[in-house]
Amino acid sequence: MLRSHPHEHIPLTGQLDPMPPHAEWTYTVGLVLTVSSGLLISRDVGPWNFVLLFAAVIAAVLGFSLHNRRIDRRNAAGSEGGDA
Repeated sequence: MLRSHPHEHIPLTGQLDPMPPHAEWTYTVGLVLTVSSGLLISRDVGPWNFVLLFAAVIAAVLGFSLHNRRIDRRNAAGSEGGDA
């Protein structure tokens, strides 16, 4: 997602326009595999699957937020530099 839109804001909710064609399938397959594999391993390991899923969501939100902040800084620096 970050590589597809290096100079655009990425919303934390909703979809980008245009959404890369492979992104929705990738997210869906990854979520299904993560949840099902963790639940199928064993009853002892299964609950940790949700901890890993939560960590992945936090990592994605953090990555998108840092990307958006970098875009904002670049745009602010570009607008200040263009006025001088």
